[in-house]
Amino acid sequence: MLFEPFFSDAKLLPFQKIDGNNQNKDVRMRTKTSFFGTKMKHLVQIKPKFTTFIRILNIFAVEMMTFYEHLLSLAIGTFVTSSVFAAILRWFHMCHPFDQEPDYYYPNRRKMTLCLLSPVLLVPFVLRPASHEAWMFAKMYFLIMITFMCSLLLMGYFGSGVKQWDGWKKWARILALPILAILGTQLVATIIPGQQLPHNLHKTFMGVAYVVGGASTLWCAYSMWWVYKKMKEVINNNYSNPDDFPVSFAHTALYFPLFLTLLVWPTVLSDSRACMGVMAILLSAFNAYLIVLILHPHRQRPVELALKESEAEEADEQSTNKNPFSQQTAELIISQIKDEVEGKQLFLDSHLTLNDVAERCSYGRTYVSNVFKNELGGFFNYINALRLKYAEEYKQEHPMATQEEIAQAAGFVSRQAYYTVKKRMG
Repeated sequence: MLFEPFFSDAKLLPFQKIDGNNQNKDVRMRTKTSFFGTKMKHLVQIKPKFTTFIRILNIFAVEMMTFYEHLLSLAIGTFVTSSVFAAILRWFHMCHPFDQEPDYYYPNRRKMTLCLLSPVLLVPFVLRPASHEAWMFAKMYFLIMITFMCSLLLMGYFGSGVKQWDGWKKWARILALPILAILGTQLVATIIPGQQLPHNLHKTFMGVAYVVGGASTLWCAYSMWWVYKKMKEVINNNYSNPDDFPVSFAHTALYFPLFLTLLVWPTVLSDSRACMGVMAILLSAFNAYLIVLILHPHRQRPVELALKESEAEEADEQSTNKNPFSQQTAELIISQIKDEVEGKQLFLDSHLTLNDVAERCSYGRTYVSNVFKNELGGFFNYINALRLKYAEEYKQEHPMATQEEIAQAAGFVSRQAYYTVKKRMG
């Protein structure tokens, strides 16, 4: 009985013959015929228990849809297929070696997979594009879900993933309640027999969908503003770790909700199936572009940047002798390093690099690098040992401080970086 609504008005469809004198085109467009032929009518009349079975088989039958409807069904089907393919690729494919820490490099993978799978809800419209109930559900889906998913992905990636701020989730849950209610009700009316909404409620229900869609669009606008604000903080060096915030990716990602909003709202307001088909093709192309863009991670740990500095030290060491200067010179360089890094607490700067330290000393980078490598255990180990020590002292002095506050006060970009360094050096 689950598939009975695909053949609504069951007393007429799919077995009753159509009056040859009927000139109503709407009847012709919406009349479905069984590929079993008219003889099946007599079989069903004789054996009613086969009715449900025959209706299920009719889902796979060739329907008498107009060429226009076939194109619309194909366009929406293409969008659904591309979304499912993108979801599978997003979930199962991660570049190596970034797959070793998926929660850091792909912080939004679960949410994105679910969002890419959501167009599966449009399958009833693909099967029966002439259905008024399915058409209403399709309009509601695009009107509400597109902008809501944009805000969900923006805040999930840049909010929870990068900035580790989960305050947005409370408002997302509040907005999700009316979204689930209105889409769930219309989906039930689309696929379950006898649950179609009364005709006089269609306009009212669609009006409620516009209100919820407007709220979703406003929430999306707020998400865009929040990400833009954080991006500006990075550019203006107000954020302790610009290397950890993917500025270039954020700049690109901000265009996505704007493009989708300008695409969806005019299409839904036009109430045009032709516009809906064009939009579905554009969304399919957008899926392809999106999945190519996000397959490779856009984040880079400052810890790894420090490791690259360490690798540069090894290269410097290979280019010179192990002890290119006297022990007295080495002690002078060590003294200068400690005066700058420890005395002036340069290690608290999350931006600190080997080049920064070398510029403050009266010796070249190669000399400073060799001293770090041979005398101080390496730049990475030396700097982060000081940070770990400072973090412990800060924790004792501020027992009410959060781990995030302690980590940033000690020069780490986040508590994740703090835990990573502590684990590697523990």
